[in-house]
Amino acid sequence: MKKKLKVAILVSHPIQYFSPMYREFASEEKVDLKVYYLSRQGLEAYHDKGFGAEVKWDISLTDGFEHQFIKNIRKVNRIGGFFSLINPGVVNALRVDRPDLLIIHGNAYLSCILALLIAKVLKIKVAFYGDSNIKFYQRKKGLYYSGLRKKIMIFFYRLFDDFLVIGTMNRRYYKVHGVPEKKMIHFPFAVNNDFFIRECLAAREKKPVLKGHYNISSQAKIVLFVSKLTPGKRTLDVVKACSALSSSDLYLVITGSGPEKSTLEDFVDHHNIKNVVFTGFKNQTELPEIFALADVFVFPAEKESWGLIVNEAMCAGLPVICSDEVGAAEDLVEHGVNGYLFSPGDIESLKHNIYKLLFEDDHEKMGHESLAKIKRWNYRVGIDCLMKTLLK
Repeated sequence: MKKKLKVAILVSHPIQYFSPMYREFASEEKVDLKVYYLSRQGLEAYHDKGFGAEVKWDISLTDGFEHQFIKNIRKVNRIGGFFSLINPGVVNALRVDRPDLLIIHGNAYLSCILALLIAKVLKIKVAFYGDSNIKFYQRKKGLYYSGLRKKIMIFFYRLFDDFLVIGTMNRRYYKVHGVPEKKMIHFPFAVNNDFFIRECLAAREKKPVLKGHYNISSQAKIVLFVSKLTPGKRTLDVVKACSALSSSDLYLVITGSGPEKSTLEDFVDHHNIKNVVFTGFKNQTELPEIFALADVFVFPAEKESWGLIVNEAMCAGLPVICSDEVGAAEDLVEHGVNGYLFSPGDIESLKHNIYKLLFEDDHEKMGHESLAKIKRWNYRVGIDCLMKTLLK
């Protein structure tokens, strides 16, 4: 029997988007997978700064794959800056397990750097998995980002054998930092497509009931925003764009929580804006019913490294209007086919795109295009590309 390839993944903590991918990867017959966690954050309820609330995920985060929690010697309540994760046990874990490949999620913590250096000493192949995108990088100002930081990152990236490339903007970012094409492996940034497609389809059958639950008229067309309510998501832009359309048949549903929630509610009240519904935070298994309400999904964020909420909305068969600074935009939103792109902060363009999509275009047809496109953007594609490289 041929020996299995030992693959280890180093990640800060259990993350709801990654766990289904780990399970699928672990199901590979030729792979022996192990995930190293540097923190237990996410397993129990915790205060999420972005949501401004206590969060406890309602899906399993660690079932279906081998994993190990490596002790963090820093006594911190939640993950924060570079020195918030210091895990000396990474050294022994790698020394004992000796994986054929170590995949490191990002470089935001000291333990990520420690793992890289130890892997180099042990002659373990190392792949980098990050979500930086070229537009986010280009918006950074100052000598540090244009000069010194770029030189540091070019040197740093030379230490890696491979890069899991999550999308086009991510690929362009690596190219600018000197990463050769031969080191890049196509690894689409994906969500649990099977779950969201299945559950959203089932929830669609309850759309009239769901509308009634939120006191939305049965004939209304619904614009949906889902995310943390923080300044960078630019939720207020959607409120302004929808209110400017002055249509009694148009509703805006805002799902999420965060520090801007009271500001948004005050703005709506002060300007007497009708037909805006705040649902509050919704967990993973609750989201399909929220998506089932909508006719179009809008994500106007700036400096957004990817935006996996776009993937989820497309799994629900929704056309998408999003800013061209969202990392997912270039790969998942084809202007005029399954949605529209605009520059963040351009409320007039956003308003025009919402009106055009809902009242002029065949938004159901565009939603079908979204679903067809997202079905091709999944965990399996990335795993197959990675396996092809590993088995060379």
